[in-house]
Amino acid sequence: MPRYQKLDKNELLNAAERVIQKQGAHALSIGSVAAEAEVSRGGIQSNFGSRAQLIDALFVRWDEDLERYKREVRSRCNNRMSELNVFLAATRLQHQHQPEQMSAMMILTMQTHEQLLASHIWMEDKLKLADAEVGDKRQNRLRLLVNEAMIIMHSMQLAPLSDEKWAEVWEDLDGAFDGNTPS
Repeated sequence: MPRYQKLDKNELLNAAERVIQKQGAHALSIGSVAAEAEVSRGGIQSNFGSRAQLIDALFVRWDEDLERYKREVRSRCNNRMSELNVFLAATRLQHQHQPEQMSAMMILTMQTHEQLLASHIWMEDKLKLADAEVGDKRQNRLRLLVNEAMIIMHSMQLAPLSDEKWAEVWEDLDGAFDGNTPS
């Protein structure tokens, strides 16, 4: 009798992200993830239970990754950056290092009214960072929203720009806000 092999949850979540990217959020199912990961449906169910729990696990992982990037940014700057700048730098790092993950997240957040509402609440919380920031509140809000819009456009490949042109756009964004750069 073959031995049971423990499946790597991160690899299964990677497979779920690939399904979302290739086929759309509507195609995400226990079966489609199992096929993408080349494992049994039971392997997916034993790790996540249901499609809803699989989606919850994706959002938890994305949040944990963002927190990891925030810790990385704080350690680099010896805790001298504002929370807004930490967030902006962390989202850029996450986007740079995990662009496929970011595009899957963008697609999935638009799947249901519930997920769209959760995204709205998440962004409302992030806008509080801009309000708490020292300086021009409107400029801080604009900087946050433009940063997030650029991440969406780049992740979803909505603008036909080369990597070099995108690097210029990021530099332009930083330069437009008087040295309040997240990098």
